[in-house]
Order: sequence, then structure tokens, then C-alpha cells
Amino acid sequence: MFATQDTTIDYDAIITGLTQRANDPKVVRSTHAYGADKPTALKEWRTIGVCAPRQSGSTHWMIRQMRENPEATLITVNLPLRKYILGELGEGFEDRVFTCYEIARLSRAWRKDIAGTPKMNLGKVTYIDTPDVCFGIVKRSHFYNWLAHHVDLDHLIIKMG
Repeated sequence: MFATQDTTIDYDAIITGLTQRANDPKVVRSTHAYGADKPTALKEWRTIGVCAPRQSGSTHWMIRQMRENPEATLITVNLPLRKYILGELGEGFEDRVFTCYEIARLSRAWRKDIAGTPKMNLGKVTYIDTPDVCFGIVKRSHFYNWLAHHVDLDHLIIKMG
């Protein structure tokens, strides 16, 4: 028999540890040493991920992070989940929470008119809820190329799910 208990995942500790590693000066220097372009550097050295089972609190953790960090954006799977998240966050977050479909549309428009696309203020961190689904909607390379247009190399991407 398996005993069940209410187990809470300490996402703060996990993300703090992974973020410290991503911000380690040796890691940051390696982005330049390998001569990677900006999209590759964002993908390889500025993206961290946590894979946790469903219903483990990762979405609520991201909602809390959004409240605490005005420099954060969140990408979620679909419109119903975006509406739920915005309901939890309250007023003033509409321009910081996107669906994967919106990102796919924005990246397509950007690829058509790279020079004419104004930069979006995406802050310093982007959370991606259920990245496997998102990257089935928007091609991973298109996402990182689009993101590189809007952020600096100190931007952090946190994939949860």
C-alpha cells in the first residue's frame, strides 16, 4: 500500500539553486566563449526548467512570482488558463500574461517584419507554463529568435511543467 500525504514542492529552493547556477560568472562567461548567437545563448544558458507532475502547485507558484516581480511575464497554454491566471492576479497584469497562441502569432509577425517590429517590455524573467505544449504550438527556434529581439542576455526563462 502507498501512503498518501500532502507534499508541497519547494519551488523557491529549486528555482533559487538553478538561478544561482545560471547566473554564475563562469556560466555567463561561457555564453561569450562559445560565440553563441543571442537566441542560442538564451536557450542554452539562460533557460532553466523544472518538470513536476500535474497538480503540484507550479502554476500557483508562478502566479505568486508574478505578483512579487514586476519584471516578469508568463506564457500559458491557452485562453481559459490565461483568464484563470488573470483572475487570480487581479488588475494590471493583462500585458504580462500571454498564451502560446499569442506568442506564435507575435513571432510570425516578427519574422515577416523584423526591422519594423517594436520591442516589447518583457522584463527580466519569463515563466513558461507547460512548455512541452507551448513548444508544440510555437516552434522553439522561432520563440527564442523572437525573444532575443525583445530581451537582453540577462533575461531568464523558467520552464515549469
